[in-house]
Amino acid sequence: MNTKDKGVVISLVEKARAGDKDAFEQIYRMYMQPIYRYIYFQVKSREEAQDLTAEVFTKAFEKIGTFKDQGFPVSSWLYKIARNAIIDNWKRKKPINLSQIDNSENRFAEPEIDYSESIDNEVEVKKLKLAMENLSEDQREVITLKYIDDLKTAQIAKVTGKTEQAVRAAIYRGLIELKKQLKI
Repeated sequence: MNTKDKGVVISLVEKARAGDKDAFEQIYRMYMQPIYRYIYFQVKSREEAQDLTAEVFTKAFEKIGTFKDQGFPVSSWLYKIARNAIIDNWKRKKPINLSQIDNSENRFAEPEIDYSESIDNEVEVKKLKLAMENLSEDQREVITLKYIDDLKTAQIAKVTGKTEQAVRAAIYRGLIELKKQLKI
């Protein structure tokens, strides 16, 4: 993200912090797809990923006032919320039922995602997804953040709470295992 885009996002955050729901909706539209992808590769279920994505943006909307610019992109903050939602979901060991949440103010609960893919691409995605299931949770998470969501190592370290060296090591080990799984 270039400096101009970063300034636009920070401006949107400031407006959202002041109560501008349209500004938050723009943030949502910018980051919904990457956050959804990240969650999807962690939970392996479209429905669960949709529910968790809605939960992430609901929490982000509720907590936008606490966001502090620390030099990292807004996406790092959103990924951290997503990571915590995934962990909470694993702890609950049951799907999240967002119908129990009052959605009267939640304009962000139903992500509009285009699921259409070519058959060849869908087959490749399934192969990759099956191979990723054999990775450790740690490896799957860092590879998703690095190669699917295109985050830098420093951002991944911030999201996961690991050192940059630990992130690089997990990525390396994960890629070695993926190569074995995919027979590359």
